[in-house]
Amino acid sequence: MVKRLSLKLRDWWQHRSWKRKIYDIILYGFALTGVAIIGAWGVFQLGLTNNSGSVDKNYRYLMTVEEMRTARKGSLSIEEANEQWAEQYARLIAFSRFYPTNARLIMHAAHQIDDPMMVQRKIAAAEVYVADN
Repeated sequence: MVKRLSLKLRDWWQHRSWKRKIYDIILYGFALTGVAIIGAWGVFQLGLTNNSGSVDKNYRYLMTVEEMRTARKGSLSIEEANEQWAEQYARLIAFSRFYPTNARLIMHAAHQIDDPMMVQRKIAAAEVYVADN
């Protein structure tokens, strides 16, 4: 049965003109491409391509920067500003234990800047660059 079918297909293919053969190859190629595209869409719709993902290593830094943008220097009371300065100095002390040169540069900039949020940004940026170490 299979042998007869293969003989019929061979006879069918051999009796076609070369133009018709090219047309058939192109037609079947497009048909296979369409089936592949529809299959890929079906796999996507079924959710088989969903991965759990991972946490971006800069996520904490980016969230800190976003929080810093929302805070305004003028909206802080004197007590809140002093509290932020104390927090920044504590972070600088902890940071200086591992990276004393960077902490010294940030401390020098902190003495020139009258904005605790700017110091926090500098510390956050330094933490991102030295996080690989």
